[in-house]
Amino acid sequence: MADAEAKALSPFWEALAGGKTRADLASFLRDARYRLLVDSGEKIFFYVHDRRGSFRYLSSSVQSVLGYDPGELLGQPYDLFLAGDPSDAAVRERKETALQSGNRAPAYTATARRKDSSRIVLELIESPLVQQGKVVGMQGFARDITEHKIREDLHLFFFCSLDLLCIAGFDGYFKRLNPAWEKTLGFTEQELLARPYLDFVHPDDRAATLAEAQKLTTGAETVAFENRYLCRDSSYKWLSWSVHPLPSQQLLYAVARDITGRKHADEELRKAHNELELRVQERTADLAFTNEILLAEISQRIQAEQKTSRLNRVYSVLSEINQTIVRAHDPKTLFAEACRIAVEHGDFRMAWIGLLDEADGAVQPSAWAGAQGSYLEKIRIRLDGGPESQGPTGTALREGRHFICNDIEHDPCMGPWRELALQHGYRSSAAFPLKVNGRVVGAFNLYAGEPEHFDDDEIRLLDELAADISFSLESIAQREHREQAEEALRASEARYRELFENSTLGIFRSSPEGAFLDVNPALVAMLGYASKEELLPLSIPNDVYADPADRERLFKRYAETGRFAGAEVQWKRKDGKLISVLLSARMVRDPGGQLTALECFVEDVTERRALQKQFQAAQKFEAIGHLASGIAHDFNNVLGAILGWAELSETLVPAESKLHKNLQVIIEQAQRASGLTRQLLAFARRQHMEPRVISLNASVEEVAGFLGKVIGRDIELRTALAPGVASVRADPTHIEQVLMNLCVNARDAMPRGGKLVIATRSAVVDEDYCRNHPYVQPGDYVQLSVADTGVGMDAATRERIFEPFFSTKEVGKGTGLGLATVYGMVKQHGGFIEVYSEVGQGATFHLYFPASAKAPEKEKKAEITPLRGGTETILIAEDNEDLAALAREALEGMGYTVLCARDGEEAVRLFEAHRDRIDLLLLDVVMPGLSGPAAYSEMCAMRTGVPTLFASGHSYEAPALGSLVERGAELLQKPYSTKALLFKVREVLDRRRR
Repeated sequence: MADAEAKALSPFWEALAGGKTRADLASFLRDARYRLLVDSGEKIFFYVHDRRGSFRYLSSSVQSVLGYDPGELLGQPYDLFLAGDPSDAAVRERKETALQSGNRAPAYTATARRKDSSRIVLELIESPLVQQGKVVGMQGFARDITEHKIREDLHLFFFCSLDLLCIAGFDGYFKRLNPAWEKTLGFTEQELLARPYLDFVHPDDRAATLAEAQKLTTGAETVAFENRYLCRDSSYKWLSWSVHPLPSQQLLYAVARDITGRKHADEELRKAHNELELRVQERTADLAFTNEILLAEISQRIQAEQKTSRLNRVYSVLSEINQTIVRAHDPKTLFAEACRIAVEHGDFRMAWIGLLDEADGAVQPSAWAGAQGSYLEKIRIRLDGGPESQGPTGTALREGRHFICNDIEHDPCMGPWRELALQHGYRSSAAFPLKVNGRVVGAFNLYAGEPEHFDDDEIRLLDELAADISFSLESIAQREHREQAEEALRASEARYRELFENSTLGIFRSSPEGAFLDVNPALVAMLGYASKEELLPLSIPNDVYADPADRERLFKRYAETGRFAGAEVQWKRKDGKLISVLLSARMVRDPGGQLTALECFVEDVTERRALQKQFQAAQKFEAIGHLASGIAHDFNNVLGAILGWAELSETLVPAESKLHKNLQVIIEQAQRASGLTRQLLAFARRQHMEPRVISLNASVEEVAGFLGKVIGRDIELRTALAPGVASVRADPTHIEQVLMNLCVNARDAMPRGGKLVIATRSAVVDEDYCRNHPYVQPGDYVQLSVADTGVGMDAATRERIFEPFFSTKEVGKGTGLGLATVYGMVKQHGGFIEVYSEVGQGATFHLYFPASAKAPEKEKKAEITPLRGGTETILIAEDNEDLAALAREALEGMGYTVLCARDGEEAVRLFEAHRDRIDLLLLDVVMPGLSGPAAYSEMCAMRTGVPTLFASGHSYEAPALGSLVERGAELLQKPYSTKALLFKVREVLDRRRR
């Protein structure tokens, strides 16, 4: 059914799905097309079934085709009327494929069973029913083509029969002849049709032949007779006739069989009989001698009669197998029938056909009849030059000619199989090669129960039989090859069209001048046009190429090779937007070398180039982050030592002295430098975080309360906070720092005042967005936006704003770490940033944080406790000697006993020596050799439950400490002051006591 008809039936299906009755739907089929198809005089009916295969509608004409009333089949599965043949599986497979793909299936045939159990052949034309973009069922027409198939089979029988078939007129001329006439008599069909058929009859037989013909013209139904027909070589052949008249058409239908061999045998028998009679009469005088002669002659006559009988049986076998050849459409059926006929009609004890496996030289039985016991299972025949290849079958296969063994009991060739053959009563054997296109493919093997069974006449007939089977195999192979080639061509065309129509790549064919000849849907969509018809009239150089000269350059560059791949050019869409495409094409030329067309594949790589740019930017930021992290880590140790020793020195100097003031300046500058390292760590996503579930709206409101003092009165601050937005898991201090950095940056971008808006809203990031932003995960987010009306940024500035130390401000007015810090903190929270800005149009920063389903947590206020010392023993492991000395000085100054180790291995040795007196472990995380966590694990194996404090300069080390923290370990962020160290040590020791 055409696609338009399928689409027209969609409302019909919707009506059926809605429960309408057959009467309610009658109006739908008033259209002339469907009345013509469904209610025409042909044996054809229309049907609809759902995806499960249940009939939802059948036209009334189904009764004339299958004998069922439509009401009997409604709700029944469609395979109710299938005949139960192996071909049913193909019907189901075709339907399932069409339902799954939504594509219309090619017409095909199926054997069906009518209500009265008779079998018919149906031709089915089906297409899927689509409702709202989904395949909901199948619609189709079924036509009874049984008579057509019968006519095809009769034509094939007429053409392939080895008997002489003809149609003759009452006027004495042949009307139609099959090829067997030319093969038997040598005359062409034209020569036989041109003359009265009596011209070819032997003069002595013409009167009798004419008399038989007159019987048929005067009312006889069928006659049988024999006569002789002229051959091209002037000889005559005996034909046995069976003729049936058709008076209404003045025609005779006849079958003739060549019985020349049988006639010759009968003549020999008659001569032998006459000669015997003559000899009996001549020798009556000598009764004893004559009696002996008579017995010998009788024996000869019996042998002749037996020979004739055998030849008749072979003729019968030949005739029956030739009729099977006409009917059989596959080798397996032909082989099985040939073996059965040989045993049942040819009086052979056993017949089998073996096929040669060219790969290993083994002969595999393909069909057999009359085999007793396990004879074929036990024999092995292999063409390897050994004894098993010397028998009749092996010799026939090897030499390509028949091989006869008329004495199995004594013939040496039967050595490997003699005993088994004699046990089954086999005394003679013959093998006849089967050939396809001159190549031996197998052998037809016959076994008889008496020795000397096969004589020359029988062998000649069996050679003919093997030749007929070989000819049939060639015909079947040619037909299968033709069908396979046709099917391959159809499949190839379908695959090409499917590839062309469904490819995600753009495909087109154009003239040498640049006119579209054909385009696929992907190219239409790629260029932004509504349809193929809208795109075809365009000029490729002028309407598609951004620069027409690019096409000319491609042609010149690849003119010699005639093809190119991966050529990247700029194209323009219908809306004027430029896209980057990769072209792969070949130039099609005629036999004279003249360029006739260009076939081209097009890939839109615009998004790929954008993704590559994003990837390169991410790599750049990752490299800068690693560099910044490394610098900050090492600088933290230096700052820790400066800050700690300055704090210790400050306590030893009078407050009114100048040295005390100098030390305070050192401490302030060290703390400022520490802030810079924290910003660097924030950019590198290495800063220590203390995340909890918070409300972004609450954070914005808290920051907005004191932002007015920071940004100035000439800037209008507004907030647009969406109610009900989800919570986020974040470090509140970091969120405040992000907001402050963005607002200060916006203030600097509005030197003459302006408007600053902070907004929040819920956002969903889908898979489509993530495909173009590979570092973003899909899901629910909370969007925090900061927008200003400042000077804006150009593209070059936008690409670098998040780089550390990049700044557009004057020297001394910024470190270039503000936006870098924002970038690192948002990334560290699992979020991402979008920036929109143009020169003179202000800037908008959209920050996305993963949403949390939990409610915001209440902030815990830290308790202020006085600084206290103690008398406990503390084991310190720190590879930085200055930090280790600082920690020791500070702790011993507060009364603690301190053991120092330069690395993890030394720490383990000290712990093993003093395990019972150590009250606290202070371990650096990263040390040469054995790390802090590894050393801690070895110490826990000696003694569990020791309070432990890990000193870390990177937040990324925290995941590695996760399981240790769960077991009671604590973290101390570097660089730490001496006060922070003393408070944390006391806090851990006191918590342990509680």
